[in-house]
Amino acid sequence: MKLITVAVSLDSDYAQWQKFVTENNLLSFLNFSELKGWKGGVSKQYNVYATPTMFLLDKDKKIIAKPLITDELKQLLDAISKK
Repeated sequence: MKLITVAVSLDSDYAQWQKFVTENNLLSFLNFSELKGWKGGVSKQYNVYATPTMFLLDKDKKIIAKPLITDELKQLLDAISKK
């Protein structure tokens, strides 16, 4: 199983966003931001109303789960890896 983490930021300040990514060692993630805060298309398109919001996608990029907490995400990934 190959796992790719994509982080979509709702920041509106480029420097703050980049500082957070660097200071929290998130450089191995694919990091994106529209720099429009909550007014960006991603939050509207995926009905993001809180952060963090997580989606687990399959190899075809279909949403297969929307875990609410990281422990739930870990359980889902463990179950998938055992298949």
